[in-house]
Amino acid sequence: MCRAIAAQSIVHASIENSLRTFRRPPRSSGSWTSKADDCIAILEKLLLRWRALHSAVLLAAPFIGFNYPGASKKVPELWNWVLKYTDPSKTSLITRRATFKLLKDASRDTENDVEFLSSWGLLNPTVAALDDKKAFFKTDFHAKFYCGMSADSVEILVGSFNIHEGTYVENIHLLRYSFEEFKKRYLLGMKMFFEMDPLAKRRSVLEIAVQGGQVTRCQEVEYSGSLARK
Repeated sequence: MCRAIAAQSIVHASIENSLRTFRRPPRSSGSWTSKADDCIAILEKLLLRWRALHSAVLLAAPFIGFNYPGASKKVPELWNWVLKYTDPSKTSLITRRATFKLLKDASRDTENDVEFLSSWGLLNPTVAALDDKKAFFKTDFHAKFYCGMSADSVEILVGSFNIHEGTYVENIHLLRYSFEEFKKRYLLGMKMFFEMDPLAKRRSVLEIAVQGGQVTRCQEVEYSGSLARK
């Protein structure tokens, strides 16, 4: 949970092709039945994609890891995995209070001890937001969805998959919505609200084109929303 673990800045190039398997027309569904380990690999690629292409990332995960004997020791590792592939400045994590307590208990007296890192100001900002007394927890939800959000569009991975490893069979869908439609279908039901201005904020990205193992173009491009050209 140390801040250094997740403080990795990505000046990202074109990764549009990183998910060729998932290319679908807007607002269509790709549905897969997959093992939990495969879902982790899929979400990993999506987190990298959203970190580069979208203004914000929202992770709604009621459960991260398992609390049965022998499995809880993997909980800090799973949290670190989430933090490694997300940017704290643009990521919001919604979970249950009991899930966060499981992390604190499992990490106690280890290098990832949440309370110790917090006392030294070294806690990852995403986790620190949950450690705050005013943290937003949802105790009455079982919905699992992970998304990259911008003012113009939202990409969302939704299904039965909580963040855990194993050979459990899961069902997942990759969908694309306008932000307004996403808000109606997901955010309102969760009683969650986002300001639009940060989602539409312009930013500069280093765009790199590679062909045959050689860089053919490298330029700074200004984008707004989901990297729509100015």
